[in-house]
Amino acid sequence: MKKLISLLIALLVFPTSTFAIFMNSNGNKFYINESKEINQIYLKADVDGEINAENGINIILESNPEVMWDDIAILNATGSAVTNGKISAVIDPTYINGYKILHIPVLEDLAKDEEVTIAGIHMRIYQKTVGQQFFGLDLTGDYVADAYDVSTYYVTDDIVKSDNTPPFAAPNFQYTVANDKKSVTLTWEEPIDYDFAGFTLKRFVTRAGKTSGEFVFENWGSVEYTDTNVQEGDVIKYELYTLDSRNSTMTSVQVDLNPEEPVEEPVEEPVEEPVEEPVEELMEEESESAELNRLLNYYKIRYSIKCMRGGVPAAINDSACLWARIDLVYAQDITGKSEVDTNLTEYDLHLMEIRRKYPQERYDDNCVNASEPASYCPALGKAIDRVSYFLD
Repeated sequence: MKKLISLLIALLVFPTSTFAIFMNSNGNKFYINESKEINQIYLKADVDGEINAENGINIILESNPEVMWDDIAILNATGSAVTNGKISAVIDPTYINGYKILHIPVLEDLAKDEEVTIAGIHMRIYQKTVGQQFFGLDLTGDYVADAYDVSTYYVTDDIVKSDNTPPFAAPNFQYTVANDKKSVTLTWEEPIDYDFAGFTLKRFVTRAGKTSGEFVFENWGSVEYTDTNVQEGDVIKYELYTLDSRNSTMTSVQVDLNPEEPVEEPVEEPVEEPVEEPVEELMEEESESAELNRLLNYYKIRYSIKCMRGGVPAAINDSACLWARIDLVYAQDITGKSEVDTNLTEYDLHLMEIRRKYPQERYDDNCVNASEPASYCPALGKAIDRVSYFLD
């Protein structure tokens, strides 16, 4: 029987037997729509290698949809595992499976009785849960809980907290024009937001010199819409709003249905033959540039949220801000645009170099050398490539 995960309540140390009957009525108590730090989590290895570098530590929430880990860039750790250099004192966590799994990297296998206390973990709640919920622990790397602790959290509806954080913009908002130019199909993805409620799409069309606007749909949950009220010659701007209970965030695309003007053929002049590049590489570069053009507005919004919360710059070592800045700087560099005045500092590059080691090892183990690559491999590989773009 593993006795690996226990919560420290109000800095008091309880023996394991006390935890078996202790109910956190004054501990991990949440209100609806609340995000807050939970009590510190304490783990201790029962045997050598039980907590290991290959699998790390995965703390899992119940499968119900009302709760998830909040995206916090840095956690703090203390204990003999930290003192002995086996777990970093400053942890850069990974959030997996829709923020239901909190992955904490382990640098070296823990010996029996080595321990760690982790602080700074936050949860988000957006509905009342049924009764008390349990934290699960996975040490085998399959993201299935091996053990549950008696320590719990629960949600009360005594007070409903307000959510004042705007949702993310809808990612990958793009359009396709039918060959006959009689319809436009829009597609997008749902944003990662714990209280996301739906979308609103507004359409502005300029036709025969006049512009008019209308809401096409409101509070609609689909991720696709086909507009058939179009004519050749129209210039249409679509504004897509993501909504939560109190806020909205907008992203837009513009579609030009004007007939193509005939292009005069230029007079050919003798030029030096360019060095041919592999066709596949050119197609990949064009594809990436087009993708980044579509994502640039999303990256700008995410940068604003992660790095300039309420107009206040994030901390210099804020991991979430660093990744948001990496994506934005990379996208602007590849597309040749400079819409946001930001760059990567020498300190950013230093942090990137330090933090590249674990993702690279994880990618090698689970994506390159694995008989069946993990589902997250494409996203992880892209993140590593972007870091390498600036470091190598």
